[in-house]
Parts: sequence; C-alpha cells; structure tokens
Amino acid sequence: MINIDRIIQTNIPDIAPVYGGVRGRTMSSSHQSYAWPTLVEAGVKRVIDLRDVDSSNKLPFLCDKYGMEYFHYPVNNHAKQVESMVALMPQFCEMIDKGDFYIACAMGLHRTDIALCTYWVFYAADKGTAPPPIRGYRQEDGHNTSKIMYVLNSIYKYMTEQNGVEPIPMETFKARKKVINELSKEKTEHEDVPLKRVYVDMDGVLADFESGLAKVDDEVKKEYLGRFDEIPGLFSLMYQCLVLLMLCTESKRMVVTNCTSSLQLHGTIHLHGRTNCFGFKSILMTCFTSELSSPTARIS
Repeated sequence: MINIDRIIQTNIPDIAPVYGGVRGRTMSSSHQSYAWPTLVEAGVKRVIDLRDVDSSNKLPFLCDKYGMEYFHYPVNNHAKQVESMVALMPQFCEMIDKGDFYIACAMGLHRTDIALCTYWVFYAADKGTAPPPIRGYRQEDGHNTSKIMYVLNSIYKYMTEQNGVEPIPMETFKARKKVINELSKEKTEHEDVPLKRVYVDMDGVLADFESGLAKVDDEVKKEYLGRFDEIPGLFSLMYQCLVLLMLCTESKRMVVTNCTSSLQLHGTIHLHGRTNCFGFKSILMTCFTSELSSPTARIS
C-alpha cells in the first residue's frame, strides 16, 4: 500500500488520494521531476496516462527509469477515442483495482474526472464502491458536468450498439449520472488558515518623486529639509503613473477618468485589459505623464 501522506507532502499540483492511489498533474512535466524518487519510496507501482498523445514519449521513459508500469488510457470525446476507451476499459479498471497508482491527464483535473467517473459508473458502482470526488468539473469553479456526461453517454451508446444489450439498466445509468452531478455541486472544504499581511512600498511607483523635487526652489527645499513630502503642491509637479478607467458607451463616446487625481492627462496610455460591466466596456490603463505641450495620448 502506498504512503499517501508522503506523496501529498511533495506538493505536486492538485495531488489527491483516490481509490488506493493518487491523482495529480502529469509527471511528464519537468516541474514535477523532483518528486519521482519520493513516488518510488512511497510505493507507487504504476502510472496511468490519460493524455491523448505524448510526442516526446517522456513519461514511458521515466516510468521505465524508476521501475514503474506505464499504462496509456487516452480520454477524449471523439468517436474513435470512445471506441478505444471501451476496448481498454477492462485493463483500466484492473489497474485502478490494484491500487498503488498515479493517474493523471495534463493538469490532473478534467479528463481525470472523466476517467474516474467512467470507472465508477460502468464498473465499480456494481461492487458497492463510492463515487470519486469531482475535482475539475466543480460548479464552484464555474464548470459543469456536461463533458463528463457526453463521454458517459457516448460510451453507453457504443457499448449498447456493440453488444446488442445495455451495459447497465437505463434507470441505473441515470441515477449514477445524477450522483456525479450532485458531487460537482459540493463546495470544497478549505482550512481556515490565518492570512499573512503584506505591505508594499509604493514610493516612486505611482509618481516620480525626484521629478517633482527638481522643480522646487532651493529656498523651499531648505525650509522643508528632511520632510520634502510635506512641500505644498509637490505631487502636482511630479511625472505620474495614473490609473485610468475608460468607459465606452454604445454611442462610441469615450470618457477618460483619472482615478488618482484630477490632473490633465498627457503622455502614453498603455492598455492592460478589458472587462464588461453594466453595459459598459471598461478598460484599465496606465498613463505615464510627460511635459508635452498639448494634451495628447496614444493607446498602444
């Protein structure tokens, strides 16, 4: 039996126990290379690869290097892939039943959900095994189970056509799909960990302090020596990085708002991103002011 706790401690992205093995991000990534020796020590004996293809053939090589069995069970909703999934399903289910496995698609989330649901719906549920937790297609993350259902329905249809009989009664099939739908709605339990407070020094970021100070008379500097930030009107003399909000209405009118001050805008506006908000198209930009003779702006 594998040491689940030891594997969890590796902090492989999205690592989690399932059916006597673990699921997580693909171990073909160089970012996970550090964890291979730990997986060996923890007792992982086989790797189930759910990706369509691996042109580098890296994962089979790594499995051979570390003495693990490699099994390729490509998961997809294409017709030919469904046929392959059905053909390989007995071997796949046997792999899961043995335990001591590491199962993953690229990210260890969505196709892994599909594969494990396939295992449960068409095989393990008949043995009284509990359904797998849904980690990729979770409603709280903005997903639904439509892709899981598409693959399950395709497999059910293909098996019925091939064998001339339903793999499981239709009512049972519907009930198991309903269980998966309900699981996708469950909220993830998060540990109540105290958040650390981070302080960020913004001096010289939103405004160039020295550019303003250079325009101040020497007599004023002497008066405010050691407390230049208290010089009246100093901020207005600085070159500034201003956060802007541009609202484009349906009539194509544009309103540019300087969120940090009411100074006239000059210089270059850099576009950072867009979002829709209450019928407006909002654009977050940064404007670097300069000493131009006329108010001009260029969106780059």
